[in-house]
Order: sequence, then structure tokens, then C-alpha cells
Amino acid sequence: MDLREKKIEEKNIYKGYFLNLNIDTVQLPNGKISTREYFKHPGAVCILPIASNGDIIMVNQYRYPMGCCVLELPAGKLEKDEDKVDASIRELLEETGYESSCLEYMGEYYPAPAYVDEIIYLYKATDLLYKGQKLDDDEFLKVEQYSLKDIKKLLFDGSIKDGKTQACLYRYLLEN
Repeated sequence: MDLREKKIEEKNIYKGYFLNLNIDTVQLPNGKISTREYFKHPGAVCILPIASNGDIIMVNQYRYPMGCCVLELPAGKLEKDEDKVDASIRELLEETGYESSCLEYMGEYYPAPAYVDEIIYLYKATDLLYKGQKLDDDEFLKVEQYSLKDIKKLLFDGSIKDGKTQACLYRYLLEN
């Protein structure tokens, strides 16, 4: 059985700064008609910066929807027509102050495929050189560094709650 749904009509009901809400009419595999509500998102990158001593560089920032600070890897949304590697270089420098001479693609992560089309592209950054943070005017965060032993502890005790960060770190830990 072909599980794909066929789009009949696409209807945008809200256009935001970077999120748009659509309600599409679709034909289901059994021929019936239904609707799908979902957010359209430009995509994002998540970077796993590894210091020369093997420590992982992370950021701690307040996330308004969650009402608390969240420990996560540096990340950010893609600008219109921006290359994923360029976005990774930009976000790494903006948030942590580091430049990397070696970016390695690690895969893709779908944060919530039931209601958003966002794809987060995961990269590992090594050979880091500190150049100084370039935070946006509305961006406030702390850069923190953790050993692999500490990362494992934070993952398993539930301190790292961010999904993209978990996916990227677990993948890295499986490879090493």
C-alpha cells in the first residue's frame, strides 16, 4: 500500500515572521479526503562544537515557550536561500564566538513531523578558533563547556531536554 497523501489544496491561514500556518486538503491512501494543519518552517542548523581537548561547547539560554533556561547546542534557523554550511558557520560564530575550519555533516533531524515541516541539519565542528561572540540584539545566552563524561551524565539525568541537542549528542556518542 502506498502511504503517501496527495495534496489537493494548500491554504495559508497565518503568515508570521518565520513560521506560517497552513491547513491543506489532502486525499488519503484509501481515497478519502481530510485536512492537515501544519507549520511551514525555513529549516535550521544545529552545530556540535568540539574543543581541542574534546569538550563539547554548549549554550544555555532562556526559551520563552518553555519558561526556563535550556541547555543546548548552538543552532539557528536558515535565512532565505541560505546554504546550510554557511548558516552553520554563521550560527557557531554568533552564539559561541568560535569559527571552525572543519565542519562535518551528521544528518537530519525532524523535530515534530506531525505538525511542522522543519528539518534541522546537524553538523560537527572541530578545529575551533575563538573570534568573539556576535549575538543578535535580542539574543542572550551563556556559553558553557562540558567534558564527554559530564555530557553523558546530563543526558541520562534528564538535564538536556532539547531534542535536536539530544539527537546530535547521542549520534556523536554512538560514533565514539
